[in-house]
Amino acid sequence: VAAGFTMIRVGESVWSRWEPREGEFDLEWLAPIVDAAYQRGIGTVLGTPTYAVPPWLMVAHPEIAAESATGTRVPWGARQEMELGHPAYRHYAERIIRKVVGRYADHPGVVGYQVDNEPGTHLAHNVHVMAEFRRYRGERYPDLVELSRRWNPAHWAHEITDFSQLWTPD
Repeated sequence: VAAGFTMIRVGESVWSRWEPREGEFDLEWLAPIVDAAYQRGIGTVLGTPTYAVPPWLMVAHPEIAAESATGTRVPWGARQEMELGHPAYRHYAERIIRKVVGRYADHPGVVGYQVDNEPGTHLAHNVHVMAEFRRYRGERYPDLVELSRRWNPAHWAHEITDFSQLWTPD
């Protein structure tokens, strides 16, 4: 208050605090902070915790790890080492987001939500990511001539004649 703050951002990157073990939720640990801020006229932006996955999730679902273009899995232990589009990751991420938001949605001090923090540390090249990318490109540019016009792959002799030729970038 003395420094003139009117807003704080809390809750991101702490999935293991919200859900220390699979299906075991602790949604109250942040309440004293949000309450205290509100009592002082400071609004809270609540960050979803999906920026970094808890150890139990990576152990239970190692397939959610992002992979490099060479197929090497990004090692666990930092942040954003998961593949955001993987169905298992999305299932657990949606579940924890719904729990956290459900708990704090009616709190008068919560003025907004931050969906993620600095997305994109790792560009996932997992097999189904590239398959979905090829599918999307085919929908967006069904005509390979239009794709070539926009992407200019001829520059390095990379014009494709079929979407199956679209390579996984490194």
